[in-house]
Parts: sequence; structure tokens; C-alpha cells
Amino acid sequence: MTDPGLDRRLAWFVGVMFTVLSLLCALWSKGFVEADGVTHYMYARFAFEDPRLFVDVWGRPVVTLFHAPFAALGGLFVTRVASLLLVLACGWCAWRIAVELGHRRPVLAFAAVLASPLAFLHSFAVLTEVPFALLVGLMALSYLRRRWWVLALVVGLMPATRPEGFPLLIAVAVALTLHRQWLVLPLLAVPTFAWWLAARWLGMPLLWPYAETSLYPAGPVWHFVVCLPVIVGPAMIAPLIFGLRPQPSEDTHRSRSAWLITLLPLGVLVGHSVLYALGKMASNGELRYLLVMLPLWGVLAGRGWERIEQRAAWFGRPMTVAGATLLAPVIMVQPLYWPVLPIEASTQFVAAERIAAWYESVENPPPLLFSDPSVAHFLDVPIWPHAASKRAWAAAEPGTVMVVDPIYSRFNSTGRQTIGEAELELGEELHAPVALPEGYRFFRRLP
Repeated sequence: MTDPGLDRRLAWFVGVMFTVLSLLCALWSKGFVEADGVTHYMYARFAFEDPRLFVDVWGRPVVTLFHAPFAALGGLFVTRVASLLLVLACGWCAWRIAVELGHRRPVLAFAAVLASPLAFLHSFAVLTEVPFALLVGLMALSYLRRRWWVLALVVGLMPATRPEGFPLLIAVAVALTLHRQWLVLPLLAVPTFAWWLAARWLGMPLLWPYAETSLYPAGPVWHFVVCLPVIVGPAMIAPLIFGLRPQPSEDTHRSRSAWLITLLPLGVLVGHSVLYALGKMASNGELRYLLVMLPLWGVLAGRGWERIEQRAAWFGRPMTVAGATLLAPVIMVQPLYWPVLPIEASTQFVAAERIAAWYESVENPPPLLFSDPSVAHFLDVPIWPHAASKRAWAAAEPGTVMVVDPIYSRFNSTGRQTIGEAELELGEELHAPVALPEGYRFFRRLP
């Protein structure tokens, strides 16, 4: 017999602890979890001033739409709190999916989501993975409940959230066809079509933002597999393995759903492993790519934990107590055994702050171009008017100053923003006006 009271106490214990630590890190962190987080935050911060930011293909409309009110009204801390709410919502989805699948202790799926070190980091980040993960959770829940119209709408939003949305949209289109839901199929295309119409109206071309051959070096095909403890949590690796095999069910739809919930995260794991090994689609081996399946990883780990509990009945008391005891230190010591928490300002972040301080101190500042979005963050200005690119530098007026840095100017998801020697020949190099790390260079545009 399950103990509902114990399950509620476990949920409150893990949820409150996770929330408090996340809020503290959101408040104390000076830097961003990922460099892309600066860009997404700055897009959201100025989207109401420049509506084109809502439809930009790199920023992704769903992500910008969600974060924009928080960023515009409350700034960075409030936007980070919004990310925390998304992670908690992913945990709720995992819980409800486990209920629909008939798990004995569905609360363990919720606890498994919050046991992920990467989920903790993203609870105060401003990135695309967690919004997409919430859509994945809602997709699985809608499919389990046979809510076909909701399923189509949720999946239709996915391409406007992350590129993984395109293959999932195709897969769900096939599933709806097999279920003979002909009237629902057109709804899948509505969000993407609306995105295209809005972009066309605002004069924004929807260019694919990823280079076919990555500008980043390729890596070993086993990279994501060996890093799974960071994604699902060290305490959840054994339960995850035990939970890969779905439970038998007389309900055909439930059994089919259980298999799909197992295969989807494994498919994403294999897909990103292959892309990284081949150096395709701008993949640089970021572990956060697998976070898009966060609720499903939680469901699998929760199912495995139940099986461990059943096989270890000789402990004399529910293993859920042991699970809570184990999860507590895992969550509590994350800020201790990860010296990056709270997030400190990186070398590039400090350099961006110095560049911004110099620019604000100039009496008649020249037009400025830069590749590092952190400079825009410290200046509190939109990125686009100042973004360095081949086209922007070629069209810049004489006297424009461009800052070339060793990271953002060289590496990007697409080659259109990289700065090469051909572009530098259009300007004259200046002495750096502030002390910066090696690799930073200043150029003034020649007539």
C-alpha cells in the first residue's frame, strides 16, 4: 500500500528545498548559466520595443513571448523566477504522466525531475530547453489522455521553441494519422504558419539559424551517455536504468504510451550523440540539449525507483523514505560540490562590463558594434543595432568602432556573424582603451 501522506511530505520537502536554493542562486549569481542566456534575456527585455524580436528565428517566438513580460517589467531576477516556475511545471507534468501510466508512487517522478543538477541550473537560466521540456510534458500528457486537439496545438508550438520540434511534429502527425484524427492534423501547422505570417508582416526573413557543418569541433559519440548523471542526477542513474522497460498493461493505449515515453528521450540521446560526433547542426556537445526531455527522464527514473522499492522490501520500511533521504543531500550540496554556484562572472563577462563602462564614459561615443551580447546587457541596449556581422561591418559608417573578441566573434551557430580577416581589412586597429584579456581587438571603420 502506498502512503499518500508520505508522498505529499516528499513532494513538499523536495519542492520547497529546490525552490529556496534556486531563488538564492538566482539572487546571488552575477553571471549567466550559458552565454546564450544573455541573448535570450536581452531579446525578451526589448521585444515590446521592437516586435521583430518576437519572431526572430534564433530567439524563438514561444521562448521570447513567455519571458518578455517578466524581463520588461521585473528585470533579470524576475525572469529567472519565471524559469523556476517552468521547471516546477515540468515536475508536475512528470507526476501527472506517472499517474496516467498507473505508477504506484507517481510523486517519485516529480522528485526525480528536481533531482537533476542540470534542471537546477536551468531553474535560474533564460534558455530554450526548459520551455521546450514543458511542451514535451504536455504533449505526453495530452497523448495519454487522448486530448487530440490539445496535443496538436502543443506540438504545433514546438518548432517555434526549439529545432527538435520539427521531427516531433512529423512524428505526431504520423501518430494522429494512425489514430485517424484527420480533422486535427491541420492544427499542427497553425502556429508555424502564424509565425511565418508575422515574420513576413514585420519584414523578418526566417533563415535557418544553424550551419550544416558545425563551427565547433566534433566530439566522441559516447559524450552524452557518460554525462547522463549530470542530466538526470547521480542518485537517479540506477533508477533510470531500472525504469527503461515499461510495465505491462492490459490497456493497449497506456502500454503504447509507456513505450513512447521510453523511446523519445532515448531517441533524443542518440540523435544528439550522432550530430555531435559528425559535427553537424552547430552541435557543440552541450548537455542541456538532453534537458528537452526532462519530464520523461523523471518518469523513467520514478518508475525505476518503484521497482527498486519493490525488490528491497526487506528494508522494513518504504524505500520512499530512503529516496527522500538520498535526494535531500543531493539537492542541498549542489551549490557546494559545484563551485560554479552561485554563477560567478566569467572572464568574458567581466571584459564586457569593462567595455560597457568605457563606452559610457566617452563624451561623444562613436557607433559601436560588438559580438558579445553581454556588452548589450551592461549597456542595457538592444543587441540588434550593435550586433557585429559581416553585413553590419561592411555597411557601417566611417568611424564606427567594432570590438572583436576571441569567442563570440569566431564561433556562432551560423557563419554569418563570424568576423574574419577579410572584414578586419575594412578598418584600422586601435589601441584597446581598457585592460582586457588576450584576444580582444578594437577596429575603427575606414571610409
